[in-house]
Amino acid sequence: NQVAFLIDGVYVQDPFLGSFANDLGTNAIKELTLLSGTFNAEYGNAMSGIVNILTREGGRSWGARLVSRAGSFQNNEENKAEGTLTSWSLGGPLVGENLRLIVSGQLTDKNSYLPWGFNESNSYTAKLTYTGISNIKINALYRTSRKSYKYYRHSWKFIPEQYYHYKSARQHLNLNLSHTLNSHLFYELRISQ
Repeated sequence: NQVAFLIDGVYVQDPFLGSFANDLGTNAIKELTLLSGTFNAEYGNAMSGIVNILTREGGRSWGARLVSRAGSFQNNEENKAEGTLTSWSLGGPLVGENLRLIVSGQLTDKNSYLPWGFNESNSYTAKLTYTGISNIKINALYRTSRKSYKYYRHSWKFIPEQYYHYKSARQHLNLNLSHTLNSHLFYELRISQ
């Protein structure tokens, strides 16, 4: 594959298409890094680029965020498309400051300006972070996403109920342990399914 996609350092590529294998809501993203050209040997499965997404962690105090957007597109009296995107997050400490949680989600609903067609998707992320042991950080991340869509094809204009209705669902679980031995040396153990 030319480009590798990672979330919190774990490869998340679709084995058949080689593309990004999961939807991730914008409220779950802390940082996105794009590496092109030459990069370290730790990214041995890519030749042209690396897309590494770091997810947010729960904060030292509780916080919430809700964003909703709606829009429409109309090119004549008959053809109008509308869509909404709603994203939310809630995070904070569970027990003291050493155990923190963040949960987030994103819902998307779009219809086509053509006679028929739609795209509905939702994704949810939950991340638990534990820092109660000196120099050790443990993260558990769970992501799930579902998508349902039907594209417009003019050749099926008069029998849209016969055209393909696509559905997909994905889940991912990741456990990450990071141990800092001194200011110059650390190691990480990652298990993912």
